[in-house]
Amino acid sequence: MKISYQILQDVGACNDALDDDYLSLLGREEYDIEWDLAAQMLLLSAPMKKHWGYAVYKGWIPAWSMVGADLSGADLAGADLRRADLWRADLSGADLRRADLRRADLSGADLWRANLENTILEK
Repeated sequence: MKISYQILQDVGACNDALDDDYLSLLGREEYDIEWDLAAQMLLLSAPMKKHWGYAVYKGWIPAWSMVGADLSGADLAGADLRRADLWRADLSGADLRRADLRRADLSGADLWRANLENTILEK
């Protein structure tokens, strides 16, 4: 999968995501990456985590299942995890403040000591 500032700009990504987050992480170079679970997890550990759900919704990236993923202690504050498949994921001690988890599958997920302050948990 090729990704660059220009490609994202051409498909209509918002300037805030591009200028504030993408440029600081990757600059203006074009990259050819293998979009797999590891790449998805890397994105979720970067400032662009707040755009993951929107990028999935727009069809720019596929959402890889995070069933059973070890996200214990992860910094997911402000992450857009709408529709994420987090069935049986370990989110113990994760920082989920202001995260958007609408329609995410949290069945059997371990949320022990997770910070859920201002987290959106609709449906």
